[in-house]
Amino acid sequence: MPRNTGRVDKCFLQVDFRNAFNTVDRAAMLLQVRLHMRGLSPWAECCYDHHSRLLFHHSPLSSEAGVQQYNPLGPLLFALALHPALQAAAAGGPELAFAFLDDSYLTGGSKQVAAGLARLTAASRQVGLKLNPSNQHGRFDIIYRNESLYSDECRYSDNL
Repeated sequence: MPRNTGRVDKCFLQVDFRNAFNTVDRAAMLLQVRLHMRGLSPWAECCYDHHSRLLFHHSPLSSEAGVQQYNPLGPLLFALALHPALQAAAAGGPELAFAFLDDSYLTGGSKQVAAGLARLTAASRQVGLKLNPSNQHGRFDIIYRNESLYSDECRYSDNL
């Protein structure tokens, strides 16, 4: 924790995307598969390069976005699509930007995290994702003598 000595503010923000696995843009996802996992590309394109036909109460539906439920590679494909948005969020701060499934996290100084959130919001829209403002949770910490004292637990507003 020595790097935090003298810091008066730290922020940890958990970001959730609205209906993320069902809304991620398939074209953006397939582009990332082609760029980073070429061996997986033929299979992913076979599954997602067209609209999927689903049945709901014996009526056909067209699934045009997202990964299919129960696809064991769905989380990997989603992560590949989200990766450029996380890179955009991390550019120039915050200190750390990472994700687990559809929950993303930003940490650093409050101004860095706010700027990272703005970049994440814009970049995630490019891959079909929208933030779920009702699920944004943050905690601002005061760092003092290598101890973290919590203050100002906050919820973020709908204007994201």
